[in-house]
Amino acid sequence: MLIVFNFLFVSLTFPLNGALTTKVLMLSLGNMIGLLWNYVFFLFFYTLTDYFGEFFSTSYLILSPFANLIWIVTFYSLSLSFLANLEIRQARAET
Repeated sequence: MLIVFNFLFVSLTFPLNGALTTKVLMLSLGNMIGLLWNYVFFLFFYTLTDYFGEFFSTSYLILSPFANLIWIVTFYSLSLSFLANLEIRQARAET
């Protein structure tokens, strides 16, 4: 899922205005959040599978893409807001 996130983030964010270092730092932060999110999500379903049985093992396969979509969309929208705020601050500083 991180490969999908990296591809989408680079292809959609890097062409926008803004410093390259800011975009790379946001990409790195997104990768760290993605790793943490997937680890916590895996532990949660591992615990449910251990406690309730194999039903949650198959539900993990079904729900995992949707749960990953939540953090990807949220992080992408926050990073776009961050880039826009930087542009506004730079425009105000120039005038």
